[in-house]
This record gives sequence, structure tokens and C-alpha cells, in this order.
Amino acid sequence: MSKPKEIPVTQVIPPPRSSGRPGIKPEEFRGVTGIIAKWLDELFHLPIGKMKIGLDPIISLFPVVGDVIVSSAGAIIMLEAVRKHAPASVLARMGGNMLANAGLNIIPILGPAVSIFFKSNSRNFGLLQAWQRGQMDEVRRSTRRLIFGVLFILLILSLIWAALGLALYWGFQKIFGG
Repeated sequence: MSKPKEIPVTQVIPPPRSSGRPGIKPEEFRGVTGIIAKWLDELFHLPIGKMKIGLDPIISLFPVVGDVIVSSAGAIIMLEAVRKHAPASVLARMGGNMLANAGLNIIPILGPAVSIFFKSNSRNFGLLQAWQRGQMDEVRRSTRRLIFGVLFILLILSLIWAALGLALYWGFQKIFGG
């Protein structure tokens, strides 16, 4: 009697899906990009629950110089994605995370405080990891939703600006005649 063929567990149970968000397991922070993401976003454990803080919000407290240092270090993760030929959708998401982090850090005190929760470098590292693990379709779908969301917000803002412009034009016509 022959022995039954063993089926690997990975064929029976699908691997867990990643959302490209923070919460990466400590053993996944490997390589230069993993070390940078960990140091910038999740280096120290705070006594409040399972909260972690990195050097990003601390260095960002120093205006301009801190922002340049943090953005330069975070750019290494994006350069690694370019080196590994990540698609434009992944690079766009990573660039958006970097811009959001830089935009937050412009606001003194409040920006670095929000950066504790945003963790752009861990997000970018997670996106790169998800893409490398073959979850390209999931990353593309979430990128499409993000792009459509941003376009929708821009459309609404454009409509508001157009309405304000028309109201100003109408007001000037009423006041100054014409």
C-alpha cells in the first residue's frame, strides 16, 4: 500500500493577506529598508498599550533640518522599490505617504504627534513587502481606490472653488454695477 501524498499547508490554507499598513511583525523588519522603517517608526515601546514610536516624530521636532533628515531616510525605502522595479501604482502610493508625512511635519508639535500614528515609513515598507510577496492585485486595488478617492475630493474642491468664484463675480457685479 502506497503512502498518501502529503499536501503542504500553504496549499490548503491561503497565506494571510497584508494591507500594507503598519503592524509589521518584528521578524519582517529585515534588510536596509526594514531597519530604516523600524528605526523611524517603531523603535521604542511606549508604556501606553502596544504603542511604538520611532525617531521620525522626534527628529521632526527640529524644523526644516529634522524634516530633511527624516524625508531623506524615508526616501531610501522608495529608492529600493524603484531598484526592485515596483510598478508605478506602488511608487505613487509610497510617494503619497512620504508627501503626507512631510506635510504633517510642517505643522509644529502637532505634525510630529500625528506622525506617531501615521507611520509613513512602515506603510511604505509594508507596501513594498506586499508587492514582493505577490499580493500585487491587492496593492493595485487599494491604490485604485485611493486614486479615485483623491480625484473625488479634488472634484468636490474644484466645484466649491468654482461656486465661490461665481459668487464673487456675481457680488462684484451687484456692488459695482454692470
